[in-house]
Amino acid sequence: MQVNRTIKDFNKKMVFYRENPNLKSAENVSVDSAIWLLESTINYFHSFPAETYYEMEMDTIILVVPKSSTDEVNLIVLTQKYYEMKDEITNVYNNLPFTEIWQDFG
Repeated sequence: MQVNRTIKDFNKKMVFYRENPNLKSAENVSVDSAIWLLESTINYFHSFPAETYYEMEMDTIILVVPKSSTDEVNLIVLTQKYYEMKDEITNVYNNLPFTEIWQDFG
């Protein structure tokens, strides 16, 4: 339940920061937390574990996320990177060569 709550809280913060991109400062998280939050949130909200797929495609996305001298990432920047990652995954998913896609990612 704690993992579920952490991911949902991060998603709420991202909505806030996306709607308020001109804020001067925001919360910071460690680099390790930033990586975990990006990966777990994209999987939590955009994976379809109950769906059956008959074909598989693998791809790699590289994001460069700036960190501070104290090895922290600003949540405004992390929000921007999350949506950049989501857009790239959506693009890859929607351009798959499969004859039938069971569920649209976007």
